[in-house]
Amino acid sequence: FQAVDFDDLIGLPLALLTRDDEARAKWRGRLRHVLVDEVQDTNAVQYELLKALVGPDGIFTAVGDDDQSIYG
Repeated sequence: FQAVDFDDLIGLPLALLTRDDEARAKWRGRLRHVLVDEVQDTNAVQYELLKALVGPDGIFTAVGDDDQSIYG
């Protein structure tokens, strides 16, 4: 099978962006702004993916509600 689960949908792009300078530069060039909704439910790997996508000078906005956090 060539199947992925939810963790793979985050981990595989993170692995690509971490090891491939060309892919990282391409995606950083395409994404001028990133919006993260429900940030209270963002785990460490998702945050690493966000940082890999936007880079050190990237622009992102995060919105959320602490009262709805699933990671209490």
